[in-house]
Amino acid sequence: VDLMVCSFVPAALQLPWMGYFPCAPLGPTLTVSLQLLSLVRQLFMQMPLNTSAWCESFEAYLAGMGYKVNTKEGIHWRFGNAYHWYCILEISLDEHVQQQLQKSASQSPDISPAVPSTSHGSSNGDVFNSRMRPSEYL
Repeated sequence: VDLMVCSFVPAALQLPWMGYFPCAPLGPTLTVSLQLLSLVRQLFMQMPLNTSAWCESFEAYLAGMGYKVNTKEGIHWRFGNAYHWYCILEISLDEHVQQQLQKSASQSPDISPAVPSTSHGSSNGDVFNSRMRPSEYL
């Protein structure tokens, strides 16, 4: 990854544009692919969070590919930091989108919600019930 680091556009701002997330806002020593962070987040939603074991497994995987992590503590602290702030960013983004949607919905009450109408005998257009009971016969 080639970066042109200056005070106006620091590395921590350039890296996400390139698909990477830094472990620190100033002078990051590790960057992690946003796709990998997304995979790890989904993985930790399905199993207990254990960044230590995941990092040790990842270091073993990298060693098998011929890469060597040259630090005493490995990548655990830096990866944990990048993962933590990536999750905070994702949560903040979700909250911002929800706030904007609520704001938009409250400003235009004349517009009906974008809910598909059902033709399965449901007179009130209840989408949940139409999914649970796709027809009158089931």
